[in-house]
Amino acid sequence: MTFVSLPTAKISNPDVTRLINSDEIQSVVRPANAKIQKRPWTQHKNPLTNKGVLFRLNPYAKTLRRQELLKQERIAKKGNKKPKTPKAAGEVFLKTLLAP
Repeated sequence: MTFVSLPTAKISNPDVTRLINSDEIQSVVRPANAKIQKRPWTQHKNPLTNKGVLFRLNPYAKTLRRQELLKQERIAKKGNKKPKTPKAAGEVFLKTLLAP
């Protein structure tokens, strides 16, 4: 004959609300935090067009922007040369490219 042991209850008192509100448990539990009221909707700012939002999201962007501006000033001081434009493709290349 096999004996089957029945599962026993983990808690002896099933009245959970009375347990939670008891003085022993309430003295240990932290008080609830104050509710933080969130705004229901905020305007989305585009960081690509709004520099203030960009610098808030990525503080290094300010450094990069400053370096780029200084680089452009140095290039402008060196000489008022226009940047090199790529040469037009050769006729032989175009013939091979457009060959049927």
